[in-house]
Amino acid sequence: MIATEDPVTFDDLWFGHYFPSLADIDRQRFPSADALRRELVAAGFAEPHIETLQQRRGLTRDHALEILRTKAYSTFSLLPEEEYNEGLARAEREQPEHIEYAFGWILAAANA
Repeated sequence: MIATEDPVTFDDLWFGHYFPSLADIDRQRFPSADALRRELVAAGFAEPHIETLQQRRGLTRDHALEILRTKAYSTFSLLPEEEYNEGLARAEREQPEHIEYAFGWILAAANA
């Protein structure tokens, strides 16, 4: 069983508009559902059962800014430093008090 982020939702991440290259970076790191299926079959697994799902989440402004300031997601370390600093400064100015967003998952199950 594999659970991974769904690249289909990367353009809609709550912090994506602060960091313009973030979605493209993550699309290179996380496979689509079709690519994951192909990779599992190529690795010798049986045809996988794949599902996608959306999870609703909420964050306070303070928690959101803590995520950004501490680079809690590995992608933040892959951003150009100037883009990260500019995006963080913009988020500190513009981040609303509460954020509601959807997070996409890909779930894949296959037998060896």
